[in-house]
Amino acid sequence: MHSPTLRKVNLLYLICMILVITLGSLAQSISFAWGLILTEIFFIFLPAWLMFRNEKINLRQLQIFLQPNGSLLLVSFLLGMGAWFVGSMIEIFMVQITGYQTEIIPGIIPTSVFQALLIFLGFAIAAPICEEFVFRGIIQSTYQKYYSPLLAILAASFLFAFFHMRLQGFPGLIPVALVLGFTYWRTRSLLACIVVHFANNLFSVIVMIQGGLFPNIQLPFPSIQAALLGVMLLFVGIILIIRLTPKPEKETTDTVISYQKWSTFWPLVISAIIFSVVVSMEILNKKPLIYMPLSSKAMAENAVLHYEIRHKGGEIIGKAFCQLSSDNELIFLKCQRSNDAFEIQVGNSYYNSLAGSTDLNVHWKKDGLSLIYLQQDNQTEVFSNQILIEPDGETFIATILNSQGFEEQIKITPQTLVTEEWAYRLMGLSFESQSTWIATYLEPFAWRTETEDNGPVLKQNFLIQSQKEKIQVPAGNFDTWKVQLMDGQTAWYTDSTPHIPVKIQGDVLDYYLLDQE
Repeated sequence: MHSPTLRKVNLLYLICMILVITLGSLAQSISFAWGLILTEIFFIFLPAWLMFRNEKINLRQLQIFLQPNGSLLLVSFLLGMGAWFVGSMIEIFMVQITGYQTEIIPGIIPTSVFQALLIFLGFAIAAPICEEFVFRGIIQSTYQKYYSPLLAILAASFLFAFFHMRLQGFPGLIPVALVLGFTYWRTRSLLACIVVHFANNLFSVIVMIQGGLFPNIQLPFPSIQAALLGVMLLFVGIILIIRLTPKPEKETTDTVISYQKWSTFWPLVISAIIFSVVVSMEILNKKPLIYMPLSSKAMAENAVLHYEIRHKGGEIIGKAFCQLSSDNELIFLKCQRSNDAFEIQVGNSYYNSLAGSTDLNVHWKKDGLSLIYLQQDNQTEVFSNQILIEPDGETFIATILNSQGFEEQIKITPQTLVTEEWAYRLMGLSFESQSTWIATYLEPFAWRTETEDNGPVLKQNFLIQSQKEKIQVPAGNFDTWKVQLMDGQTAWYTDSTPHIPVKIQGDVLDYYLLDQE
């Protein structure tokens, strides 16, 4: 059977890479959505198609169009879903580890339904079809004729990850690349790989569309919980694929090749050089992550804020009152909250709370909004708990206790954000100068898997991101800065100074601004 040689396949890879980073980048800079579709069709798919036409290779002889059954396609979708859940969290961790952020590509967040449709067509339709035709249908298919299945899968997977030209995003691409390689080797079906790729990209599209068109909807991903679900989906999906398909026979070729031959592998050497140059530019143009530069200048130093409280189903179950005041050196926050009991299931998540009340009293320094004092008292008919943060010499001590006799202390810095308090202190963010920050975050009553109990957990390098969004609350329509914490909690602030939190989306309760004085 006539098939392309390794040299020609490697050369095809280099040609597509050059086309994408030159003409493809130019097209996407003019219009991201249209440019993405053109890039996939004309700069990835078309060169491969022309090579096959020139070589007079029958594509069907390469067995890349075998049709799997419906069960296998469903498993393929779940594999792609699981790979995205895992890969998205890896990418978030890479942002924390590398300590920098890359610029958001203009136009990648849709602002209209038509733009969202184009992004869906580019990411979820064109990219899976065109890229799988090249990377699994051609590259991996050819490598499998010269190498063991494991080496062929690794080669195609790493070439796929390198092709996306992202140093920070590289580790996050590996799970889906390996799953795609395994799926193709085991099923011999390009369609199954397209479904895996479609599912993986679909969740990226959902996040983009939610950010641009449905900012009030809270997505359960990316998150640690979704990543754990992703690991389970990958484990179960791989087992099911093994059970649903026979083990493939080893492929062979009559072509003899010297593995050290320069004429075979020089395109990959050139590709590696190009990759190094592109990622070097990524590092040089990076925006370093910094601990949040807070300032009281953009903060409301004297204000009264009234909120209605809703549970995750949208029903009003309480109210809150917050007062901000200041003197020459300090800013004071006093909040009172009361809520009714409720229990509700939203999707796969279950939320409940007893009827109760909360009193929060916080003092910040005007200079840098560092924490000076915090006391939070939570009271229900069944139990009560308290959080107390005070200076202790050169450090600060957070004491967490409850009516059942639990008491624990933890050392923190005055810059540490605290549950319930963080949404008000971040009024002092400089939104225009930065969109991503890192912080230290204290969750006083978190589940601790090591000790299997609830207690204080201090989270280092806690990622915080912001973007502009329009939002509607009972107090009116606002242009806001949306600030999202790594654990999914979110607050929306008026874009004009002073920055007022018009909506706060917590772990269990959501606050909607009614009016301000």
